[in-house]
Amino acid sequence: MDLTIKSFEGNIYLITENGAIVTGKDNNPLRFDSISEIKEYYRGNMPDRVSLEQHTPYDEMCGLQSSTEPLTLRLQW
Repeated sequence: MDLTIKSFEGNIYLITENGAIVTGKDNNPLRFDSISEIKEYYRGNMPDRVSLEQHTPYDEMCGLQSSTEPLTLRLQW
């Protein structure tokens, strides 16, 4: 399973498994407050690949050219 952690301002993390948003029993996206919390959720169900994806407005705020592409980093799980 490929896991992507989508990071948002305010310590909000949403996750996708193989491209699909992970939802709870109420069909709302599961929201996590930290990567450690996500690791705990996946304890015993090890993903094959984990990436962190972050959209950031800071380049534009600092006078640099804005990028619409998120910053994506592969994590060692």
